[in-house]
Amino acid sequence: MSVLSVVKGQTLSSGTQTIVGALKFREIHDRIRTPWRDARTKEGYQRKPAHSRIAKLMMEIRKGRVDIPTAVLLNAPHPTWEIAYQDRQGNSCAELDLQKYSGDFSVVDGQHRLTALKHLYHEDPERYGNFKIQFVMMLGATKFVELEQFYIVNSTAKSVKTDLAYDLLKQRADHDGLVMTGLIESGQDWKVEAQSLTEMMADDSDIWRRRIQLANEPKNGTTIPSASFVTSLRKFLTYPFIKNLSREKKFELLETYWRGIRSAIKEPFVKPDDYTLLKGIGVWAMHEILPEVIEIIRSNGDQLFDDTNYGPILADMFDDLEGENKEADVVKGADFWLTAPKGGAAGSYSSSAGKRVLISKLLQGLPEPSIE
Repeated sequence: MSVLSVVKGQTLSSGTQTIVGALKFREIHDRIRTPWRDARTKEGYQRKPAHSRIAKLMMEIRKGRVDIPTAVLLNAPHPTWEIAYQDRQGNSCAELDLQKYSGDFSVVDGQHRLTALKHLYHEDPERYGNFKIQFVMMLGATKFVELEQFYIVNSTAKSVKTDLAYDLLKQRADHDGLVMTGLIESGQDWKVEAQSLTEMMADDSDIWRRRIQLANEPKNGTTIPSASFVTSLRKFLTYPFIKNLSREKKFELLETYWRGIRSAIKEPFVKPDDYTLLKGIGVWAMHEILPEVIEIIRSNGDQLFDDTNYGPILADMFDDLEGENKEADVVKGADFWLTAPKGGAAGSYSSSAGKRVLISKLLQGLPEPSIE
C-alpha cells in the first residue's frame, strides 16, 4: 500500500510540518540516503556509519533478540511532497502517497538502524521487507533545518564525534546569527573561530596541509584530529591582543609561528610519526605558550609576522627541555618529544597535572620580556 495514514506532528520553528507514522521497509528501502559530512566541500552533516555497530544490529535482528520500536527521523526534501501529502483539515490525521512523491528520503537520525535493515533486506526481501519502521518525517525541510535537527537530537541524546560537532557548530553559526549570539553570551564563540582556522591550516598551511584529519576523513598520513587542533587554540583565541585580529591575520600568525618552531627543532618535521610535537600534546603545548612568545617578540620591538624572530627564542627552550621517559631515563631536546615507544617523555605529561608541569617547563625555557 503506497498511501500511508499518518498523524500530523509538531510544526517546527522553521515552519516545517512534521508527520508521524509507520511503514513496511520494502516501501522505502531503495529511497533512503544519508547526507554524510564532507569537510572539504561542506556538504552533508553526518558521520560515516560504524560498520561494527551495523553488523551487531543485523545479528541481533536476525536472531529476533531486538526490536526497533523507536522512530527514525526522516525528511522528504523533494518539492513533490506537496502533491503527495494530503492534509485532512480540522483533523489530526493525514495521508502521504509514496507513489506521488518523486524524491528520496533523507535520513536525519537512524542511519545505523536503516542501514542494517537495508543489508538484511538484500539477504531476505520477503522477511525483512515486512519489517515495520516507525518514523517522524519532516516535509520539505531545507538542508540547514536537517542539520539543525540532527545537531539537536545528537547533542542532547547521544555523543557526536567532537570533530564533527565543531564542524557543524561552525556551519550553524555561519548560517544563523542567533546561534552565534548564544555562543558569544556563553563564551564559546572561540570554537567557531578555531574550527575556521583549523580548516584553513588543513587546506592552506605549508606546515599543516595533509597533517590534520578533518571530520569523516581517513587518517592516512595525518598526525592530529581536527578536534584536538581546535581545542588547542582556546588560549590563543581568547588572548585579548589576538581577538582583535582578522581571521586571515590569525592564520598568518599561526603559520609564522610554526615555521619558527620548525627552524628551532627540525627533527619532528622530518619524521612526524616518531615525535609527539605535531600530535595532540605537542600542538596543545605550543599553542598554550604562544601568547607568552608573542609578548616577548613585541617587547623586543620585533615583527610578529617574521618567522626568523621566533626561532632564536624557541631554540634554547627546546634544547634545555628535559624529562624522564617511562624507563626513568632522562631525555632532552628533540628526544623529549619522541613517542613513548621511541623513548620520549612528552607523552607522560598528558594528564591535567602533567600538562601544567609541561607548560611550566616550557615557560621557564623562554627569555624574559624586555621591559623599559
